[in-house]
Amino acid sequence: MQNHPDACFVLGLLHRHGALAPLDPIKAAHLLGRAARAGHVRAQCALAEMMFAGDGLAKDAEGAFGLLEVAAGRGAVEAKLALGVALLIHRRSPRDSRRGLDMIEAAAAGGLGDAQHLLATFHASGRFVPRDMRAALRWYAAAAATGKPAAQYTLACLLLKESATPQAAILALTWLLAAATGENPKFQRAAANAIEILAPRLTAVDVALATDGAVRWLKTGSINRTDAVRA
Repeated sequence: MQNHPDACFVLGLLHRHGALAPLDPIKAAHLLGRAARAGHVRAQCALAEMMFAGDGLAKDAEGAFGLLEVAAGRGAVEAKLALGVALLIHRRSPRDSRRGLDMIEAAAAGGLGDAQHLLATFHASGRFVPRDMRAALRWYAAAAATGKPAAQYTLACLLLKESATPQAAILALTWLLAAATGENPKFQRAAANAIEILAPRLTAVDVALATDGAVRWLKTGSINRTDAVRA
């Protein structure tokens, strides 16, 4: 009622997704618009997504791009990611693909885990960029360190697939242990299953090293990312 941007943003999301509030995309767009006009970056990104889809309001691709351009211009990494994805999906000219990748790379370089994870998937699959597994491992490692369970699990699988060194196996177990303690049930189960297979193949010393690494990450969020690439 007092137009607090965070409150409008949260309530808008609740109405948009029908979580704890009735599903109402029109009301969601109204609330997100109030937050967006106050400069709330996440609201601007969410509203732009609704404008692209015509969800709760008329389709307006140019208006959506305008919102994202303003937010990204202020240096917001979330907006750079959203703008980059929009440029790749809603290409208006051949130059949009390159600029979209530049935006995603800027968000990834700015430490945004979602951007790092997306860039890793691009390099691993060869989509939008030449396939480069070393770059994929590097970005998966960066995203894993921010706490993305999907990145932690995928990185562990890639380390085991791409390298047969003991160091790779130790790092893989480290990230599996981290994913198993995360809040995503899907990756908790997947990581736990992988641990049951991998751990018996390692020595007690290797398991201890992996466990120490996982505990260190849980306490400090720090792990030697370069080892993930060297492995």
